[in-house]
Amino acid sequence: MDFELAHFPVRSLCWGAHTEYREGELVVNREALRAELLAEPLIDDVELSIVRPGDRTRILHVVDIVEPRWKDPERGSPFPGSLGPLYQCGLGRTHALDGVAVVTSGSLPRSEEAIIDMCGPGSELSRFGQMPGLVVLPKAREGSDPGAFGLALMRAGLRAAVFLAQTTQGLEPARTEAFSLDLGRNASTDLPRVGYLSFSYSHGIGRQKLFYGKSTKDIVPSVVHPNELLDGALVNDGYTKPTKNATHDILNHPMIRELHRRHNRDLVFAGMVLANHYATYEEKAAGAWHAARLLRHVVEAEAVVITKDGGGQADVDLMLACRACEEAGLRTVLVAKEESGGDGPSMVDVAPQADAMVSVGNCPEKVRLDESMELVIGGDGFLGAIQGDVSGTVEIPVQNIIGAIDPIGGSTLTARPG
Repeated sequence: MDFELAHFPVRSLCWGAHTEYREGELVVNREALRAELLAEPLIDDVELSIVRPGDRTRILHVVDIVEPRWKDPERGSPFPGSLGPLYQCGLGRTHALDGVAVVTSGSLPRSEEAIIDMCGPGSELSRFGQMPGLVVLPKAREGSDPGAFGLALMRAGLRAAVFLAQTTQGLEPARTEAFSLDLGRNASTDLPRVGYLSFSYSHGIGRQKLFYGKSTKDIVPSVVHPNELLDGALVNDGYTKPTKNATHDILNHPMIRELHRRHNRDLVFAGMVLANHYATYEEKAAGAWHAARLLRHVVEAEAVVITKDGGGQADVDLMLACRACEEAGLRTVLVAKEESGGDGPSMVDVAPQADAMVSVGNCPEKVRLDESMELVIGGDGFLGAIQGDVSGTVEIPVQNIIGAIDPIGGSTLTARPG
């Protein structure tokens, strides 16, 4: 399966009379973009802002972050099923605007705070504070169902991403990147075959990912091609937890990229299974068993890396999958964020087979943000239990800085013994 990503780097972002990309400068016509977003029936109005690294700006209530993508309409939609008709992802060429983010913001029922600081300590903890961004803040049409509006807000981010990236149509990219992966047994037999088991948040509207537009709540463990995730098959609809993997993270999936990089060098990337976080223990145990069965007998892996998408209940899935894979003869490595806030354990469940784990950080760890902000976008107060000056000094759990802790390995935080 051959997939090519054409890269167009963005060094500056500004408003202008026409929406166009030229030699690293992205110019956006505000009213044209606004008209595109108002095509969503449940969006009554939308506020648009441009933010840049170094600005004394804080963005509140971040729902999702999307990398601008465009694909020739004859080859499909950049986000099939979630925006536009179903097409096969992971094939052909897709254009990407590098180094720029579309950020959606909104307060919805059960929302948890997620922020981006464009300067100060917060910006140093997240790559999203170090790239120019276009912030989309929609207002719901009166009487809209909150869940339906949440989905409209998600689509608004995708719409804005496509609107920006279509400026690259007909242009030559700065570079191209090829992802070619034959999942058959044609690779070297002298190298270990490593599979990847990826769990996705799966608890309904606002607490889910969408796979080709379908809620991960409704899927069963499935073999998918890794290129599909790099090409828009999986998007985020999760505004009820801060340590979410935004759509931007998935499109640049660090675990898949690393396994691609090492393929036929020191391992064979044998393939992957996408699984969901079921609600009950019995379903979790069955899902783990089915995932292990697919990895062992369909993917034909000899070892597996496992990542989760959440905390608490997601730890149970992680450990059940570890046990099931080890019992199937697969050596496992677990990648997990921790929830150590005191004397209690950092994870709610630990399997005896879990003897190789990588921490991507401790979510409740407090950080002090002491930069004075001139502009706050998204609201006039923090959500949840966070107390402090919304435009100034606040002590906040590191998990509430979106991008600081990346469950699929894209951040640089880790944990160490105290």
